[in-house]
Amino acid sequence: EYVEKDQFENIHELFAAILSKGISRQLKQGLYREYVECREDVVTMRGKIDMQGTFRNYLERKRVLSCEFDELSVNNRMNQIIKTTVMLLLCCEDVKENYKSGLKKEMLFFSGVDNIDPGMIKWPAICFQRGNADYRMLISICQLVLEGMLITTDRGEYKLASFIKPDQMNQLYEKFIFQYFIKEHSQINTG
Repeated sequence: EYVEKDQFENIHELFAAILSKGISRQLKQGLYREYVECREDVVTMRGKIDMQGTFRNYLERKRVLSCEFDELSVNNRMNQIIKTTVMLLLCCEDVKENYKSGLKKEMLFFSGVDNIDPGMIKWPAICFQRGNADYRMLISICQLVLEGMLITTDRGEYKLASFIKPDQMNQLYEKFIFQYFIKEHSQINTG
């Protein structure tokens, strides 16, 4: 449940260990799912009919309906952020294989989740509610890794830098302590 006392050679290993523990705990509760809009050509009606797509199919002599429907999916922004962060940590040479192995196993559960461009994440737009409140700490760590440690190479690839801004580390520590007390000592009033 906790990251064991260990000697981390660098901050990347520490974040890999914390994320591995957090993701493992989240997998036991189940990945967050939300409804996403889908559009598909189907033989029988599902959801509502997309008239333009259905008409296009008719002109192409296809005997299918184009339908729009909502589907409950794990391929949502929060899981995409986690997967993108983990994939960067897995590519990082500074992270030893023993830290990577747990993350690799956990990523099997993220096979239906897309990677996203870290630069396109709108952090203030992320909303937490009752269904995804457990993600708050994981997303905070991901934000710290992606914002504080991400650099772009000449070839346009993303790479983790070996530095972190002190104020970001302070914010992470404050969030960690706050979340720890909420989870482990709920009887204490933090307000």
